[in-house]
Amino acid sequence: MSRLLRLSGARHLLIRLPGVAIPAAGLTPAERAVVEAALAGKPNAQIAAERATRTRTVANQLSSAYQKLGVRSRGELARKLSAASGNASPALGQLSSGAWTLVERIDAGDQRWVIARPRATPLSGDEVAALRSRARGASLSIIAREPGVSEPTASRRVQRGMQKLGVTSVAELARVLAECA
Repeated sequence: MSRLLRLSGARHLLIRLPGVAIPAAGLTPAERAVVEAALAGKPNAQIAAERATRTRTVANQLSSAYQKLGVRSRGELARKLSAASGNASPALGQLSSGAWTLVERIDAGDQRWVIARPRATPLSGDEVAALRSRARGASLSIIAREPGVSEPTASRRVQRGMQKLGVTSVAELARVLAECA
């Protein structure tokens, strides 16, 4: 579900994010909790603070969950779970175009929403290519090698693209791109 809203005199897009079912796969309650927090884009330090535990404990729980789920990173986890849910909103495609940027995320119980606003500058072709590679788990050196640019240039393309999309982590980027595919 999505709709345009008028907020502060500007057009905004309200998008309901599809739910991502985390398979049981033998996950402990603690592993399930840290996976959910990681998928929400929270860094390990924030997850640890919220769970009143150490950052290393969170890293260990994520590592264990990754093994059980057959993935190696947050980005791969987000792609796998988003693809498995198969209920992405067509409006999410507008976010991946770079014409819209995320303004706010809203968690209401089991429902997640985002509010996006129009962006003055859409993603360039180079930024799209760099973001897709990064979401697949490619390193900056690999991203730089494909078009024959330097690593700092590849890094800037990824950073600018993520800013334009309004995402703050590679896991969130992978999820947005997977849901928009």
